[in-house]
Amino acid sequence: MNRHRLLAVLLALTLLGPAFARQDKPDLAKEKEPDLMARLKKVEGSFSLIVSFQVKKGEEKTMLDAAKPCIAATVKEKGCKRYELHQDLETPTKFIMIERWDSVEAIVAHMGEAHTKKLLATLAKIADGPPKFSIAKRRCPPKK
Repeated sequence: MNRHRLLAVLLALTLLGPAFARQDKPDLAKEKEPDLMARLKKVEGSFSLIVSFQVKKGEEKTMLDAAKPCIAATVKEKGCKRYELHQDLETPTKFIMIERWDSVEAIVAHMGEAHTKKLLATLAKIADGPPKFSIAKRRCPPKK
């Protein structure tokens, strides 16, 4: 993995982490994920990244509008197999991003893209709390 890209991603996560923390709930600030890249370093081969987050009430459309160009560009990136945004039907301020990548290097490259940086900047302004990250390996392939 390119060390410069890894450092850029780590810096972005470090800078954005506090932006996701809610001021009225200090315990949430401790839940930021500064160790995401450390966790990803242990992954070999393809993997899924599931990111769940919430936006401030009234910012749902802002989120959807900001995500559209990023999704359109990301699905064309080398190594991206899936990149989808889901919105909770019962709590519309809750979102889940489901991503599937061929490698950690592919997601590191993704984090350096202008469309990703733009989406993260918007999310930093409208997020209501820190994101939660889950890293998963597919164990049962989908039916064909």
